Amino acid sequence: MNNYKSILAVIVTLVTLGGVIIAMEQHYAKASDVQQIECSLNLYILSQRADQLQQRIWTIEDRYQNKEMPQEVKDSYRKAVEERRQILKEIEIIKSKSN
Repeated sequence: MNNYKSILAVIVTLVTLGGVIIAMEQHYAKASDVQQIECSLNLYILSQRADQLQQRIWTIEDRYQNKEMPQEVKDSYRKAVEERRQILKEIEIIKSKSN
């Protein structure tokens, strides 16, 4: 009878340990899930920045349609266009890596 109690205690302990391990795995995010979320967040942030830059570009274009732009505005315009181009390139790189 004593043998059965000790065997039963070992079985209960092993089942409990297995349950704890499964619960821990379910509770914490896996590295691949975290990486996918990070990739999505980066895409979202870059897309928002590209949209802001496009709005700035359109605003400058609307304001100076047929007029000469001051040098300061030209520099700002060129910088916005270049930054947007770089961001769109980064977005494409991230999308290609995630597929």
